[in-house]
Amino acid sequence: MSKLPETKKRAICERCGGARNCEILRYYQQIEGDEDFQAHTNWYILKCLGCDDVFVQTISTNSEDQEHDSGPNGETVTIDIETVKYWPAHLKRKRPEWLHWGAIDAENGERLTSPQPDTKRPAIRADDN
Repeated sequence: MSKLPETKKRAICERCGGARNCEILRYYQQIEGDEDFQAHTNWYILKCLGCDDVFVQTISTNSEDQEHDSGPNGETVTIDIETVKYWPAHLKRKRPEWLHWGAIDAENGERLTSPQPDTKRPAIRADDN
């Protein structure tokens, strides 16, 4: 196991639904590659300090996903592009309470409504033709 870089960090909490301060329970750094390609993944097991939920965050970088910029003295600065993932995945998380079938206000003040599922039509079976 790799040395713990810090004791706390901010991450998106599944239960709270936003960026929260989290305690780092475990940390592991995975390094892979050869002379042409290098990849680093930092694995964190985190505990939300707001609700005590425990989840996993990974932050990955590799030598193919980089941006180059000029530094203050004209030198070339390499910036690694980070890929952040969570488990459980965002798509597996519960639907927000505020997101439901209903109406919302448009910018022009008009009331927009979402299409409601048609519950009056009978279900179609495979043997119905």
